[in-house]
Amino acid sequence: MYMLILLFALAYGQIEEAIDVFPEECVADGGYIDGQSKGGDCCSFFVCDGATNKTAYKGSCMGGTAWNDELKVCDEPKYVDGCTPAEDCIVPSRTTEECGGLGNSECCVAGRKPVYTMISDTEYRREGDIKNNVCPPGEVFSLSDCCCEPNEPRVAPCTDPKLNYFSNDGDCCTYLQCYANGTGTDIVACMPPSVWNDAIKSCDLPFNVMACMDVVCGAETTNYACTSGTGCCRDGIWYSSVGGNQYVINSVESEAERAWENDPERALCCEDDMNGVPQVFNDLPEICCCEPAAGEP
Repeated sequence: MYMLILLFALAYGQIEEAIDVFPEECVADGGYIDGQSKGGDCCSFFVCDGATNKTAYKGSCMGGTAWNDELKVCDEPKYVDGCTPAEDCIVPSRTTEECGGLGNSECCVAGRKPVYTMISDTEYRREGDIKNNVCPPGEVFSLSDCCCEPNEPRVAPCTDPKLNYFSNDGDCCTYLQCYANGTGTDIVACMPPSVWNDAIKSCDLPFNVMACMDVVCGAETTNYACTSGTGCCRDGIWYSSVGGNQYVINSVESEAERAWENDPERALCCEDDMNGVPQVFNDLPEICCCEPAAGEP
């Protein structure tokens, strides 16, 4: 389930060790565990193995950043109370050198060093390491993903990697979402008043789903009101573009509880869309969101 998280950790923080954890810890923290809770420094974090949620891998924030456990990201130290990376953390070296030519048993993450060499189905060696590393029980080393991953077959209904959302036995209010590795599913609830529309694989308005037209899944969810502020507003949060793909949160309505604090100095970035198309922030009142850049489809 956390394959992408593990790949992120391998690419942006050195994986230093593995520890045993309780599954409840992984589930409660969405796959991330604060490193300080396991004896690490304030730049460290642990990434759970999604196959069993019983093993976690330690990583370290790079570039002078510190671990922000509220947001589950490496963040600027000014947003992490009591952490000065230069004084409090032991941060491994990071390289941006490209991998170059790779042998048949070699791989790297995101095209950058270090290079990993596959020794056997369950063993690999990281460039610069003295001894081999062993994948957790039940996992094998994948050259295509350049990491250890579960050696378990995909199960129904997740046998096709391109299909990840399914009806939950006809339940109008929930649907099934496949784990990233296809070894199981989560039950996810649609936000009332929407219901599951299996034809379009999305939560939809009830009148678009004949079998669910009269189903009430719970109290209707409403957005926070936009009463006063500067810029454009969505769901009680006021935004402004600062150029290109960056934007800031100007203010948050008092009744809208959000993890982000009111800090106009913190610039956020629009992500590429699902097709890899760059997006920019449009702060027109009727749009107020990230959208494809001009000239992009």
